[in-house]
Amino acid sequence: MRRVLDMEHRKDALRLSAQKFGQTKPVTLEIVRERDRRTPTAKRAARSGYQRMLKRILAKHFADLTCGPLSTAMDLNRSFSPVYTRGLMRKGRSAFAVLGVNAQESQASVDAALTFAILWMDHCREREAPRAHVEGLKLFVPTKMGAVVASA
Repeated sequence: MRRVLDMEHRKDALRLSAQKFGQTKPVTLEIVRERDRRTPTAKRAARSGYQRMLKRILAKHFADLTCGPLSTAMDLNRSFSPVYTRGLMRKGRSAFAVLGVNAQESQASVDAALTFAILWMDHCREREAPRAHVEGLKLFVPTKMGAVVASA
């Protein structure tokens, strides 16, 4: 239980000063309409940087596979968000779908990564059917944020 001591309304947030039952020091709770408070430019820059880093990681750890272009483009028809970096790695007629999410995204986005990765792999299988067999998925999530994905 908490007792609200003070309230401050801002543009997209409600800040409450509250006191926990049995505590003397108040705590601040902030309820934000939009979870990610970064500017659109900051989001694009972070996602672009992550895309370049993921490309280097893939080249280093999967040298036997050729990585095609990675994308963070929004695709509303297939429910693909710019939060996730997506791509395809190939070796002959074999391929793997790739999806990654960086540590600057929300915990909810990281938790949902497996769902979007499966959707991405399914899309890749349909699209690549005449040219290659998509064997599976390579999913990359931040280590300290991946507990939900790891338990699935």
